[in-house]
Amino acid sequence: MTTAADLAAAVASHLSPALTPSLTSASHAFDLYEAYVFTLVLRGAEREKFAVTYETVVPGPPNVFTFRTSPGHIYTSTQPYSYAVLTSQSGLVLEAHVGVRLLGKSHVAHECDVLVLHRQEAVDCRANRVDPRHIHAEMAVECKFYAAGLDLGLLRGFVGLSADLARPVSTIVSNVTSTSMAQFFKAHKRLWEDHLTPGSSAEERFVGDVRSALHRFQST
Repeated sequence: MTTAADLAAAVASHLSPALTPSLTSASHAFDLYEAYVFTLVLRGAEREKFAVTYETVVPGPPNVFTFRTSPGHIYTSTQPYSYAVLTSQSGLVLEAHVGVRLLGKSHVAHECDVLVLHRQEAVDCRANRVDPRHIHAEMAVECKFYAAGLDLGLLRGFVGLSADLARPVSTIVSNVTSTSMAQFFKAHKRLWEDHLTPGSSAEERFVGDVRSALHRFQST
């Protein structure tokens, strides 16, 4: 069973030595799991030849990467929340965030555990104190860290969420699985990755999904 210490080590190994993560092995495992999946998104970006830099919602480069540990708005500045800036070789720019809200087709704001969206949309939303729109997002990831299998209610919830977001590539990832998970998501044509943990074969599959999303973004 993957522990909080395992996840904290994986997060630190990706961000160090440039930054110290705000989360440690004493943090909640579900927060660490979101941070871990975020670093896999960064790994995918780096393999697609994106330059990865880091910023915070307050002026100045961060020394500590401050992760959100509860749902929030992209413009919230009560803490020096951090995010990554992904710049392609052709100059296209995205941002990657943890735990921010995104407006769906219904104009309802949904929490995205990990979100990749267009840089200009993020900049405008911080300036105008509004939530970003789904049409300006490229990838949204729902992260589930559990000791046992996922129940059907969670799976149904993700199908509804991804239907309302529509525009970004929506994926659900988990450290566990359930007997119905693959069958359910295949029937609804949704992306998922189970048994995603540090050192697992699922890491490369998920990183490949990230790379595919970023490749399509550069090709549009």
